[in-house]
Amino acid sequence: MWRPTTELSGNAKTLLICATLATANIFSGYDTASAAAVIADQSFIDTFHLSASMKGAFASLINVGNCLAYLGPLVFFSKWFGRRWTMVIGDLALMAGASLVAGSRNEAMLLVGRVLCGLGVSLCQGTFAAWTSEIASAEIRGTAIALVQVSYQIGVFVAFWISLGTAKLPNNLSWRTLTAIQMAFGAILLVCTLLAPESPRQLLNRAEDPTDMLDPKVRLARDNHLSLRKLPEGDVRLEGEWTAMQTDVMRQRAAAIYGSPLQLLRQRNVWRRILIGAGSCIFAQLTGVAALMLYGITVFQSLNLGGKQLSLIINGLGGSLQLVACFMPLFLSDRWGRRNIMLFGIAVAWIGYLFLGALFERWPDAQNRGAGVWMVICIFAIQCAYAGALGSACIVLSAEIWPQALRDFGISVSFLGLFITVIVVNQLWPVLSDALTFRLYWVMLGINTVTFITVFLFWPETKLLSLEQMDQVMGSIEARASLTRLPDAFISDDGEQVGGSDDKAGAVAVASLRAAASPAAEMKDAKGDVK
Repeated sequence: MWRPTTELSGNAKTLLICATLATANIFSGYDTASAAAVIADQSFIDTFHLSASMKGAFASLINVGNCLAYLGPLVFFSKWFGRRWTMVIGDLALMAGASLVAGSRNEAMLLVGRVLCGLGVSLCQGTFAAWTSEIASAEIRGTAIALVQVSYQIGVFVAFWISLGTAKLPNNLSWRTLTAIQMAFGAILLVCTLLAPESPRQLLNRAEDPTDMLDPKVRLARDNHLSLRKLPEGDVRLEGEWTAMQTDVMRQRAAAIYGSPLQLLRQRNVWRRILIGAGSCIFAQLTGVAALMLYGITVFQSLNLGGKQLSLIINGLGGSLQLVACFMPLFLSDRWGRRNIMLFGIAVAWIGYLFLGALFERWPDAQNRGAGVWMVICIFAIQCAYAGALGSACIVLSAEIWPQALRDFGISVSFLGLFITVIVVNQLWPVLSDALTFRLYWVMLGINTVTFITVFLFWPETKLLSLEQMDQVMGSIEARASLTRLPDAFISDDGEQVGGSDDKAGAVAVASLRAAASPAAEMKDAKGDVK
């Protein structure tokens, strides 16, 4: 268990734990950026005599691994092994993939390594989003999950500068060293993961009876909850959250719908969550940020500002600005709210495309240097709109809107939508750019107009709500079936404990559990009056 040497408040300690777990995304960001540098290394191409199709396979197979992780492994590993060991599995897969690439002797090792890297990246990213959403309190959950974007950009930034240094190494040492260095991030992540406390919510969800304090999982969940919140037993806030977590798991157990995928997919509020979670991730990528980053150097060269070297510098400057911008959600996610941050990000991208289209209409060949500078600023604005707003908001939403029993499923669907959109946009961008030239920016303007209106009209606000309160804005998935029995360990009406447990939860907690199982609650649930 995590044991800091100095006293921290509950929220500060939780954020510190989340920051150490964010090493997972530094690892992921470094892997993505280093792969881009490797595939541009001439010694790498000469060693394997890569054809254009093999270069494409090397670049795209990480996305295959990404998608594979969200087609079942994340849900399976989280259900049976919990957050900690799922993160460890992802870390080991990423380290194995990086090792295969760094030490590869043939194309097969390269390609298998890239698939493993993609699998590891997705397991780490999905687990981080779920883990941080579950251990953070409602007041800091947005900040905690937003660390995913900050840490990813740090990884990209570090890889960029290290690649400049390793590029001077002779022969194959340049790309092999660049790839092997990321093993250090993997080792750090492994230590941080093993020290971090398992999610109390996930432990309760995996326990046979979430109210049985004799169950080791429930006892560990209680200890971790106390450690994370740093509140005394009996505190109303602590016991209220603990009871809500227990009750939520018990209600989901009592509702048979969670055991039937077909019944779940018939529920309107399941599809609403899918549309909002996956839609947020898809809308974020429909800003075209991935394509602008992938083809950024080519785009900057087309602006006739000063050749390839200056284009490389401009591209590096854009990455630095994105690193600065991604810190914004840390301070605003729990103040502005997720919906407002998404609207802000889409609006900034919309303005960027508006001015890009207008400038190209006036100077279609970018022959005006001053106009070219403004075009660069517009592209920077679009990239920062994602890094500083949309990139974190979509992950926060996709992780927090789902009930505990379906969180890994919801994250998998949302992130799968994100990666599929990245693949589609990146494949279509050069084709549409050749066909439409600068008018592609007007198409992107129209797309972002639609996404802005959709978010404005249909997206709920979830800030400051606990995970157990999400039904208030998202609607209930199951008809709240009554609990079939009360907890084995119980406190009687006169305040005395019965049932043999040493649980010290107060009368407020017991009253909440009893209310959930009362005939009155059952009648309300049957009528559909309670969400």
